[in-house]
Amino acid sequence: MIRGVFLKFPSRGGVARSAGVVLHMKLFITAIALCAALTFSSCAAAEPVSVDLPSQTQQSAPTPSGTDASFQSPVPTPPGSEGSFSSPSPSPTPSGKKVVVLDAGHGGDDEGAIVNYETPDQVDEKDLNLDIALRVRDIYDADTNAGFDLELTRDSDVTASLDERVSLRDTADMFVSVHFNTSDDSTEHGASAYYWPMLDADARGINFRGKQLAQLLFSYVSGVTGVWDDGVVSDDLYVLKQSKIPATLLELGFLTNQYDFNKIMTPSYRQTLAQKIYDGICEAVTQLQ
Repeated sequence: MIRGVFLKFPSRGGVARSAGVVLHMKLFITAIALCAALTFSSCAAAEPVSVDLPSQTQQSAPTPSGTDASFQSPVPTPPGSEGSFSSPSPSPTPSGKKVVVLDAGHGGDDEGAIVNYETPDQVDEKDLNLDIALRVRDIYDADTNAGFDLELTRDSDVTASLDERVSLRDTADMFVSVHFNTSDDSTEHGASAYYWPMLDADARGINFRGKQLAQLLFSYVSGVTGVWDDGVVSDDLYVLKQSKIPATLLELGFLTNQYDFNKIMTPSYRQTLAQKIYDGICEAVTQLQ
């Protein structure tokens, strides 16, 4: 860059000198133009600077091992990734089998119940729900004779709205949502199962309904968890309302009861729970019309 150039133009009486000045000016301007061209050329020929940005690889939730290690929350989905909420697909599936949707309650921004809040020992219900769902899926994947297709509403720590869950439910033949319970009364313990009357079940001649599904699955898990007084309950929970298929929501124990909590935090116990849920689903599928 050339700084401080001052050009003085000739007076009206100095015509001869003007020609010389004009010539010098033309030479000066030509020199400036040549410098500019050379500068631009050198910039254009320069090698571009390459910046290597770290790649962000999506991490998937770990597969439950069933070993008696300490509970580890599933790995959250990295920000900006697409997440792992299942999009609805037409029912029946190409296999011709019944479709069962297994819903891991809460997730993402919705932690559900929280134990030991803001301590190193904090436990979020959403992670336990997902742990159970992944274990059930592992059992299903290992069963080469499974008589149904299993879909999860989520298989990682992503936010799924209630409407999204219901949307997926309405493409299936059966819906099971898994949760863990809490109470102000620390003596309450054990499992419970919720249902809501199905739409037009009588008109459609449906015999196996949400109540029968809740009773069946409760009979499988309550032998492991212990029975809470409420047992099988009719409740208009959002994911159960307006359902045309058998649907139930399972509460698999109380995080606020020390006896339940100690068992729930044991992987082998959660594996047993998952097996019971899977066995109950298998029997329920045989009763679907």
